[in-house]
Amino acid sequence: MRKDNPVRTARRGQPFTLFVSTVIALLAASSPLSVPAVAEWHHNQIINAPDYLSSRGKWDIINLPEAFRLNTIHAALLPTGKVLLVAGSGNNRDSFNEFNNNDMISVLKTAVLDPTTMEVKIIPTPSDLFCSGHALLQSGKVLVAGGTSGYELLEGDVKKPAGAMIIHNENPDGKARSFNKGTRFTGPDGKVYVSTQDIVVQPATKMEHDDGSIMITHSSVTVFVEAVAEDTSYITSSNEHYDIVGLKGDDVHNIYGQGGPMTLNKQDYRGDNRAYEFDPVKEAYVRVGDMKESRWYPTLPVMTNGDVLAVSGLDNTGQITDTTERYDPATKAWSWGPDQAFPTYPALFRTQDPDVLFFSGSSAGYGPADKGRVPGFWNVKTNSFRTVTGLRDTNIAETSASVVLPPTAGSNDASQSSRIMILGGGGVGESPLVTARTDVIDLASDNPSYKAGPGLPAAVRYPNVSVTPWDELFISGGSSDYRGKENSYNYKAAMLNPTTNQMEMMADSLVGRSYHSGSLLLPDSRILVFGNDPLYSDKDNTQPGKFEQRMEIYTPPQLYRGARPTLNGNNDTQAHRGQTLTFTSTDAGSIKTARLIAPSTTTHVTNIEQRSLGAIVKHDGNTVTIELPTDENVMSNGWYMLFVTNTNGTPSVAKMIQVTP
Repeated sequence: MRKDNPVRTARRGQPFTLFVSTVIALLAASSPLSVPAVAEWHHNQIINAPDYLSSRGKWDIINLPEAFRLNTIHAALLPTGKVLLVAGSGNNRDSFNEFNNNDMISVLKTAVLDPTTMEVKIIPTPSDLFCSGHALLQSGKVLVAGGTSGYELLEGDVKKPAGAMIIHNENPDGKARSFNKGTRFTGPDGKVYVSTQDIVVQPATKMEHDDGSIMITHSSVTVFVEAVAEDTSYITSSNEHYDIVGLKGDDVHNIYGQGGPMTLNKQDYRGDNRAYEFDPVKEAYVRVGDMKESRWYPTLPVMTNGDVLAVSGLDNTGQITDTTERYDPATKAWSWGPDQAFPTYPALFRTQDPDVLFFSGSSAGYGPADKGRVPGFWNVKTNSFRTVTGLRDTNIAETSASVVLPPTAGSNDASQSSRIMILGGGGVGESPLVTARTDVIDLASDNPSYKAGPGLPAAVRYPNVSVTPWDELFISGGSSDYRGKENSYNYKAAMLNPTTNQMEMMADSLVGRSYHSGSLLLPDSRILVFGNDPLYSDKDNTQPGKFEQRMEIYTPPQLYRGARPTLNGNNDTQAHRGQTLTFTSTDAGSIKTARLIAPSTTTHVTNIEQRSLGAIVKHDGNTVTIELPTDENVMSNGWYMLFVTNTNGTPSVAKMIQVTP
């Protein structure tokens, strides 16, 4: 592992006043320095002034050494305080082809960043995790499931006729059969097609009836295949029977393909079904059971009992799936869940009912405009869905952000918020529609419905939102057009107090952020922002875009308002719900609030696990006690960052604790 301190400081503040412009003009007239040089000097004086830092904060650009740079698509805060950064092929077709065609795993990228030292470690990446789903398990390991098995090809770029092949198995007595990528299928005309992915075909099922009759139902699995040659004679318009090359005996008749049509039509991205747990201590991926469905752009909400659902995504033929499945961390295996239609990366939040998830209406990327986009409550157990009303701009919720709001600002009564906010968003696909809307729904009300919230400083899609220990939301990034077209980036950042609906403008960010961006709260209360995958790199939309590999860290103004409070004398990393934790602190008298914030796993501005829970803090002399919540449906098992804040709103450095029953 190579050690570096790659932070290059660069900052941006607010626009100059007329007074500043006049001073610059006078200085320029009497100085050999150029006007831009004088302006930059004066600008830096302003944004580094103590009053400015304590009211607006500052941004720093993180320039990693070239060997450690990656097209960060996914990020997760680990219980160690480090950050998992995942690119996979990183929306880079050349990297995907090198991996997929030549088995060059080295082109796939994952890194672990220590944000306190800026040390970076490259992690061997076992498959293309680009556009996978992820969730922080209650154990502290990160479940990563799905990814990419095929890149999009536009019509005209498809050279080999291709399509879906359904593999049937009519033998109920055998074992599951595995077929590797490259398995050959021969049609009735002798033409050969090959599979693009490994598959497993389960045995058929056999049911014996009371009258002695037996009913056999074949099993099926779908795989994408393509012709062995760039030849239009391989195009078919009908569904045909295909033999699998290499089978012998009864398998020849029992296991076969049914496929077609085979075309040169546009091919969508295709999902993968492989899944892994990332071990934060060993800093390595460990393969677990494969999902039953391949998924690209899935959401992985963690249920109250610790199981994880895999919802939505494009399957291995590029079609959006309505299937769901459940992962059991104990067995490392998946089982089918109920069918439910959502767009890709749906924002699904836990509720106080362990069987019910709330869909905010936010999603990212793919899915029909008229299916699965209405917000509401999904009962996973009964597979019923109850819609909610009140959301404005319902057709402008794609690439919006959603977040569980923090407790009442400054409260010390263990109050918990059941309110969810949706912010910004765009129309479906490349729609020019965009909104500055924020709406809020209280899930605990008798008849939950969205109500209007404060407007954002600008209409944006792809806004990044992070919950803070001082009960506010930090909002940054986004663009007013699809994937930042016409350089339509929003550099304004704001701090929103959702208790008062007051919004304060912070220092402007330094780097444009849109598609494939995200943000997360660090244990020291700074905020890491990453990613941007623009469609074009120029305002006229004539040059192809380049992935933004620079990250930024935002230091909020609360960290410039005096010393942090400290908690000492208790180094336990485990705690029980309802437990009272005892610490010592010379700052005890100034400590005002205690918050437990779940670590983030974020991608495509979708960050469903971050939430802030209130605890009761008391002090007696130099002794500080913190009473944890007792309700499992409010505070489920798992890892949390424990912060205290003082009367200035300045937070402590978080203690990472694992909550158990």
